[in-house]
Amino acid sequence: MEKMENKKNSIWIYLKRYSKLFPFLILIPLVLFKFGFWLKTEPIVNERSLSYIQPAVELYQNGTYSNPETFRRTPVYPLMLAGSFKVFGLKFKPITFIQSLLGAGLVIISMLIAGYLWDNSVFVTLSGILVGTHQRINFYEAAIQSETLFLFLAAVTFLISLKIIKGDVSKKTILFCGVIGGAASLCRPEFSLFLIVPTVFFIKAKASWEKISWFIGSWSGLVILWMARNLLIFGCFSLTPMGAITSLQTSGPFIDFKSSSYKEVKSVYKEILDDHKGNHKTVVNRTIEKLVKEQGMDFAQATKLMAGLGGETFRQHPFKYLWASRKNFSDFAVSINNAGKQAGYFSFHEQTLLFSSIIGIILILMFSRGPQARFLSASIIYLVFANCLVEIGYDERRSLEIIPLLSLFSAYAYVFGFYKISDMLKSKLTKQSDLS
Repeated sequence: MEKMENKKNSIWIYLKRYSKLFPFLILIPLVLFKFGFWLKTEPIVNERSLSYIQPAVELYQNGTYSNPETFRRTPVYPLMLAGSFKVFGLKFKPITFIQSLLGAGLVIISMLIAGYLWDNSVFVTLSGILVGTHQRINFYEAAIQSETLFLFLAAVTFLISLKIIKGDVSKKTILFCGVIGGAASLCRPEFSLFLIVPTVFFIKAKASWEKISWFIGSWSGLVILWMARNLLIFGCFSLTPMGAITSLQTSGPFIDFKSSSYKEVKSVYKEILDDHKGNHKTVVNRTIEKLVKEQGMDFAQATKLMAGLGGETFRQHPFKYLWASRKNFSDFAVSINNAGKQAGYFSFHEQTLLFSSIIGIILILMFSRGPQARFLSASIIYLVFANCLVEIGYDERRSLEIIPLLSLFSAYAYVFGFYKISDMLKSKLTKQSDLS
């Protein structure tokens, strides 16, 4: 009898010790789900994919990296492609397998992040399920585009930042956070100024200025090195000209066509704009295409001139530009729920993700006084603004960057609501039993 009791106690101690690992059992079916999706889905290659493939092939075949596309696209994703080509040859299926592994890694990291928000096994498990089964995240794992790699690197940055905010402000940790954040910025340029957000929270966490300078230096050092490289090769001190170019889709109506600056570009832009009956949406790309094909201008030069026009237009009309970008925000909100219109495992969740995540953010900010929720909320706000100040339209790719974080807050709303309703029902039943 005593032996049986001791055995029960030892099992209980064992279960209690490893209880935090139980939510990660969900990874087994999720990994199998991702593997099955990879097996049946062919790599998705489109025109945007080619802008990453071309410099990767150049690096793989010639060992050089000076293609004009390297001015347009930051280097981290093409480097990953080149590494895959080196090992597996010029095949896309191994790349999507790597991206599926990154997707599985994203699920693990998202669950670890969830643990910082609320140490609750149901919440952590549901967070993993919602991130791992989201249709749009899985779709981009099959696409030859930079989104999956960025989501993984950004999630690692968020996780390490939370660790530092909680108190681990060792030099090694904070330096590693800066390097990963810098790498994420060289994957998606709009992430480059995000370093401001964790820096504010690190200061509040009482990290020393020496360690914070290591963080800022390692992050911005990678970014500045690439900008310096673009200055040397293409004569433009910029991570990429694409932000300024894309901004013309918003600021196009404010272009001063009477000004003598960028006269050649403006004349071509105006001609194509008239053909499009005043719609600025695709005029930028058509202008670059015409400058290169019909006027013999170098692609990098045409890109640089269009970026210059975008920068000039913004500087001349900053407030008009910001006011015009308000539609970008409403379009962005629509794009969050767009993927849920397709049939899927959790299509209802995806269709209501924006609503449920806002509820989750409100609830966690009300009931959690820790800085973790504030940091992740600030991260979402930054990513939304960084996108909406440049991008336009309902493209589902626009809001992909915040889908994992929104899924965490959405999971919080579901689980918190479940516990609250359960408590109310228990209380009601207890009262009824007392009365009887």
